[in-house]
Amino acid sequence: MIRSPITAAMANGLYDALVEYAGAIDADDLRQRFVFEFSQRASPTNEYRFQGALGFGGKFRYPQLTVDCYPEDLTPARNTMIQETNLALARIASRSDPLAG
Repeated sequence: MIRSPITAAMANGLYDALVEYAGAIDADDLRQRFVFEFSQRASPTNEYRFQGALGFGGKFRYPQLTVDCYPEDLTPARNTMIQETNLALARIASRSDPLAG
């Protein structure tokens, strides 16, 4: 089985950022689903819908490790939220060794 390039610890950190900066729901089942998707699946999805404060189209992009939302749902506040979330995700990625684990 091909291993995903994200460790469970890194996936948890990424989900923490989604909760803190993008309003993802912090429920155990949703967190476990996210962590499983990116740390256990051989081919993780490239588009993970987490919704949160970014609305129905709030998505986490893999392998870019960024978030966005539907263009028609973009507001100045959501744009700021996306920028802050993406900065937080980049910080997590830069201090993690994605192949460790």
